[in-house]
Amino acid sequence: MTRPAQTVGSLGAGLLAGLVGTTFMTATLWAERRLRRNLTRPVDYDASSHVVTAAATVLHWSPATDRQRRGLFLLVHWGYGSATGMLFPVLRRATGNPRVAAIVFYLSCQTMAMVLFSTAGKTPPPWRWRTDTLASSLAQHAVYAVTVAATQNRLDPAGRS
Repeated sequence: MTRPAQTVGSLGAGLLAGLVGTTFMTATLWAERRLRRNLTRPVDYDASSHVVTAAATVLHWSPATDRQRRGLFLLVHWGYGSATGMLFPVLRRATGNPRVAAIVFYLSCQTMAMVLFSTAGKTPPPWRWRTDTLASSLAQHAVYAVTVAATQNRLDPAGRS
């Protein structure tokens, strides 16, 4: 296989790994919401209207209806989560170590969430997040990063990227 084809294959595996990671994160967010039924605020900003606010700010477009808001949430949640998975094979190649790449990937994902939500999503800065919201965010992004790394390493064990 040629080098460009290997890179495309590895990035494609990263996209699929991102989808799997997003699915696991969605499931654990759902489970956490079920366990904390009486909570009247978001469990994690990744599962809240702040996603739509951040996306609308970045896109310079504000959805006018509930249907548009829900559509934008789903597009960003699944699209961004899936696409972000393509970063892992790049990190794995750059570091030469899947474990180090997974740690850097996790820290990158968590940093992106904290920066995007506080700058574009109208949340408080991360150091002012409630402890349980911060803990949920850290845990949810760990689930996502570990799942992406494990899936990518299973799909592309040789790290062809």
